Amino acid sequence: MEIVKPRVDQMVGEFTGDFISGWWSSPSIFPSTLPLISASEQFRREKDLQSHLDSLYAIVRKPPHNSDEETRGKLEDLVIHIFQSALGFEERHTDAVLEAGFREAITGFSEQARRFDSEISDEDIYQAARNSTSMNLMQILLRLPVEVTPSVFAYSMLYPYTDNYLDDPAVSKQVKHGFNERFRRRIAGEDVYPDNPREERILQMIDLIEGEYSRERFPQVYDSLLAIQSAQTNSLRLMDRSSSPYEVDVLCTVVMKGGTSALADGFLVAGDLTPEQARFTYDYGAFTQLMDDLEDVHADLQAGIQTLYSQTAGKWPLDRLVNKTLNIGLRVLEELGSFPGKDLDLMKEILHLSFNPILIDSAACAGPYLSRQ
Repeated sequence: MEIVKPRVDQMVGEFTGDFISGWWSSPSIFPSTLPLISASEQFRREKDLQSHLDSLYAIVRKPPHNSDEETRGKLEDLVIHIFQSALGFEERHTDAVLEAGFREAITGFSEQARRFDSEISDEDIYQAARNSTSMNLMQILLRLPVEVTPSVFAYSMLYPYTDNYLDDPAVSKQVKHGFNERFRRRIAGEDVYPDNPREERILQMIDLIEGEYSRERFPQVYDSLLAIQSAQTNSLRLMDRSSSPYEVDVLCTVVMKGGTSALADGFLVAGDLTPEQARFTYDYGAFTQLMDDLEDVHADLQAGIQTLYSQTAGKWPLDRLVNKTLNIGLRVLEELGSFPGKDLDLMKEILHLSFNPILIDSAACAGPYLSRQ
């Protein structure tokens, strides 16, 4: 008997509604489950961190030749010390990260990106590599080899290509809308012709995905790509500084942009997901979008881009919104139970350990908009 898989657009509608309900029900007080660090311990960690960073910068300022294994080993040791002394990782955590193959995957991705596009910037590679690493993490949770597959590479490269194209103020709205329509048709399987070299690179990424996943066997892969493309198109409304908060549903738009992006991560990694795995992936993407928006609050405020934080900053302190974000993030991490197996317990611990400092780093970028307390 053939199993009927839920449609991606149905999942997106359900997951979006549930996440938004979770946002409104999340408390605006600092979560009691997070550890508090004493002032003396904070001072000790900061001093230790600065010492290791000084050593790290001294090496980076004089980059070694690629064959200099000794220097690369020193860099690796310093990074391990930083994670252990400043962030509370244990040796078993750092060993697990090294053994998982992240290091080789990141290096391989960077090399592949430069071969594909010799003009790509370091900033774009960093942006794309962040998504590639997220997909590598998904590979671990789904018990797949950590590697840069054609789809991992293609989807990660779509981030800097499409984001930079759509965010470029020199490109008119008419051109952007035309590109979005051509891109949507290409994802749907139609033959389209690029309007310029930038579009050609973007469309080539779909070719790579088609080489790994047939449209007949893996329709959800392409439905998830259509979902994120639709969400990105809709998010252009956030850039209209003339619209009031009551013209655009900012929360829904942001949740869908982040959620559909990560949902596509999951389908492009595995081809198929259980409903529980799809929900975690979507919720995790929505949460990380909130973190990104918190980190970019000042730039978004200056550019007139509407987010939960830019709409609030300068009018009210962001404290309660940050606490709300922390609480919903902790709720999302509880969904890691949809990836069962004792062999994954260590990786789940690493995710929990990473969560707090990453969000605090995002909040630190919004420092001027927080109360002193």
